[in-house]
Amino acid sequence: AYETLNTMMDAASLELATIDAPAHSLNIILSIDRGNSHPAYTVPLDSPSSFGAWAAVHGREVFLDDVETNYARYIRQLEPPRSANARFGSLISVPMFAKGSVVGVMAVGSYRKNAFTAYHLDMLKSLGLYIAATIATSLSIGVVTFTAFRFLTGMGIGGEYAAINSAIDELIPARVRGCVDLGINGGYWIGTALDAVLSAVLLDPRVLGHALCCRAAFRLGAGLALG
Repeated sequence: AYETLNTMMDAASLELATIDAPAHSLNIILSIDRGNSHPAYTVPLDSPSSFGAWAAVHGREVFLDDVETNYARYIRQLEPPRSANARFGSLISVPMFAKGSVVGVMAVGSYRKNAFTAYHLDMLKSLGLYIAATIATSLSIGVVTFTAFRFLTGMGIGGEYAAINSAIDELIPARVRGCVDLGINGGYWIGTALDAVLSAVLLDPRVLGHALCCRAAFRLGAGLALG
């Protein structure tokens, strides 16, 4: 997802976080900045300087085209930059929902101001819906919940493809539009093939047992969305 997002937007940073309700914290499980992966870390949900925590608590997206000027719409203070020229200029943070509550947050950041548009926000919301619904499917307790979560997963896929193809038409120069379109839409089938191969292993009851094999396969699908 990081490489694909950078094809469509200036997403220098990508983070994915899950909520730990008992600990009242946000666990950042994936953090990539300028192509480099960083260790997981935790942020309190009542942090006065975390856009992700604000999105998780309020259940609404954060959209900033000038972080330094407009941060006070969401948080009380800005964290000091990690290094010179490391302050984000633009940022989007989107809550992910499952079973009617926020289960995680996905965020992208750019070091340029005015780097994101409504197209980019729609893409992230659709991707977040797909990831959250796929993970929720792995936690299904019966046919009804399984069907409901797969329906939401389909909505996420449909919304993502509509947003991406619309953005390709609007933002990608005509001379390379076909290659970008083929690369992104063709990537779906590459992911499907990888999922099929790995599922053949995971669905073998001798590997994880009947109780866990299907759940692990669905979580793998969510992981491939970020791969």
